[in-house]
Amino acid sequence: MGKARTPANGTAARTDDALRAVDYLRVSTRSQTKGYGIAYTGRNTSRYIAAKGWAHVGTYIDQGVSGTLGAHARDALKRLMADARQSPRPFDMVVVHETRAIGRTGPSFWHWLSELEGLGILVAVANEDYDTSTGAGRSRLQQGAQYAIQEHRNIRSRTQGGIQEKAAEGGHPGGTPRYGYRILNVGSRGEQRLVLDDCDGGDNCSPSGPCTTRHEAPALRRARQLAVEEHGRWGRVALTLNREGFRTRSGKPWSEANIRARLMDEDLLSARFVFRKPFRAETGPDGAPVWGESLVIPLDPVFTEPEVVELRGAVARQPKAPPVLWNCYTLSGRIVSPCGKHYVGGSPAGEKSPHYVCAGKRASYAGAPVCSCPQIYATSVDAWAWEKICTLLGDERLTDLARERQREVMALLDVRIKMTGPPPPMRRGLVCPVAEWFRREGRLVPMVTDEVWSRLTGMKLFPRGATVARQKGGLAPRTVLEAFLEKARTDARWAELDAKHGSTGLRGHWRRWTDSGLWEALMNALEGCQGTPPTKPHPLPAMEMTAQVTSDAVIAVADLACPARQASGPLAPACCS
Repeated sequence: MGKARTPANGTAARTDDALRAVDYLRVSTRSQTKGYGIAYTGRNTSRYIAAKGWAHVGTYIDQGVSGTLGAHARDALKRLMADARQSPRPFDMVVVHETRAIGRTGPSFWHWLSELEGLGILVAVANEDYDTSTGAGRSRLQQGAQYAIQEHRNIRSRTQGGIQEKAAEGGHPGGTPRYGYRILNVGSRGEQRLVLDDCDGGDNCSPSGPCTTRHEAPALRRARQLAVEEHGRWGRVALTLNREGFRTRSGKPWSEANIRARLMDEDLLSARFVFRKPFRAETGPDGAPVWGESLVIPLDPVFTEPEVVELRGAVARQPKAPPVLWNCYTLSGRIVSPCGKHYVGGSPAGEKSPHYVCAGKRASYAGAPVCSCPQIYATSVDAWAWEKICTLLGDERLTDLARERQREVMALLDVRIKMTGPPPPMRRGLVCPVAEWFRREGRLVPMVTDEVWSRLTGMKLFPRGATVARQKGGLAPRTVLEAFLEKARTDARWAELDAKHGSTGLRGHWRRWTDSGLWEALMNALEGCQGTPPTKPHPLPAMEMTAQVTSDAVIAVADLACPARQASGPLAPACCS
């Protein structure tokens, strides 16, 4: 945490020839912030500045911030450097209590000092009474820096060596234990180890008087049993756990992803704790671990070996959903849904009807309420947005840009889409065959008036007469025709039309009319009649789009649109301006 008291700024003016000084104060840990470290060092730096006759124009404080971090990662020091770069310069001197406040590593120390020197700002160390205005002062600061850096290395080496030795003896090296385990002998140096978090209260443990454990191991055993019974359907496993009162360590209900990650953790199934995992260990130039080799600490198993085998087999039988090709969705996370969440790409690879689905449909835990926002057809909304982008930028090369590049352009321009009206329900699967016929032929859907119908009946297109149903209890030809035309205009489902007209065979009528040529003959006879356009296959909601079109973004987009850039990939150098 960093803060500034009486921050220096560009309005600070020198009233005399006295140097203007700010002091920088830092403590490393959160516990130190509760003590007197900041107050003590602050008093010392203030007295030092006053004794030197300098004008004290500001104080910058970083509390609980490690000295290994660079200036960019410390809030107060970052503000100090931003003020130092102002013109006119607001202060001439930075005072610290001791060199350790500046930094504990070479980069964090020398980069900061070098930039201050370049800005013409001096550094003073209060507890040793020197500053960098002289060669001797700069030399002493360098010696102090080397001591601070070496002291940090020694402390870390001793600490890491002790932790490594503790882990080698089977003790718990520190940190939060995995779900299902707890730390035994907490507070007893050298005796801490991980044990199963099983109930230790026996018959005396009850909801009104629970024991000292969290009962995590029994929760995992119940989850394993459910996973086997449900054959790896993790949503059902989480839902049952929540109903039965089991909770995560934080007290929240289980989600599908959470219980799957906990139960199928390889270290849990193998009853082990891996200290300094090879892919996380800090290594030196030779590739060897800096602080010690990886160690495997055996633990008491939560499950027996047959139970692990049974669990793996049950989960392996659960078919995996095909992956989602995220790069096909240029607007994923950029469309605000009616419920306030965002739409994300939701169709598996190979899906004929790619769509966006609202993130509000993803339950935060099993059984949690979800939104009712309908899906949006991805191809249509992507095309709508890309057409607007091409028009906005006026670059013809963008028209045929690959979808992966389109996604990059959307990110560069920070495109955001907001719905201004309720999204229409999305139809998945096959498109309406009646409306598709009109779209393919480029015709309007005709309006069948009494006059038009009279003309059709005179053409003798219906063997049993235009007003007689084909069979008892069926529909008259005019009713069938009007149902077809209604479907073309509204994209109503066959079942909806059947229910409306008291029929169960409109789909069969459509197949017979098209196979026999009756439909085409009727439409040829109605050509030229007044009509309306057929329904669109995937209607879009009313939307508005915003984009941040800056000069840098336009240059970057032009670079993406360059043919040579597209051919050489995303890491190619810029070739267009």
